[in-house]
Amino acid sequence: MRYLLPLCIGLAMAMVSCSSSQPVAMRNEVSKVDQPAESEPGTIWVKASGYGRDEVSAVHDAQMAAVRHLLFQGIPGTPWNLPMVPDESVSKRDHAEFYERFLDQKGYRDFIMSSSSTPLTKVEGGKRLDSTIKLNVQGIRTYLEKNDIIRKFGL
Repeated sequence: MRYLLPLCIGLAMAMVSCSSSQPVAMRNEVSKVDQPAESEPGTIWVKASGYGRDEVSAVHDAQMAAVRHLLFQGIPGTPWNLPMVPDESVSKRDHAEFYERFLDQKGYRDFIMSSSSTPLTKVEGGKRLDSTIKLNVQGIRTYLEKNDIIRKFGL
């Protein structure tokens, strides 16, 4: 009986120390949205999930995910199903200053034509929303060409 209390305290401490204190990694989902018939050429509608502590940070995360997918992975089921930038790690290494301006300092926002979001919902590790985003793909491509990130088609 006299060992029961120390044993319970020891077990409780062991359980607490084994719990994960690392934040849960959130994976953004990006997919195409059926485009209206009157959709402008050179644009694409995508739906992206975003995570954050508040609506502003979650919308930013969703927009960033949409642009990153377009640049480095492509959007399946669209004319832009292949990545615009063939090798993400090499391009980020060679053009670090460009990506600092374009991604980290939110330069990509110049190419977001419209955006609407669902309300925030609580998930493990934060809050999530889904955002429907219209991207000016032709504008992004031209911008990447002007900054020598990608070559013009056919060169």
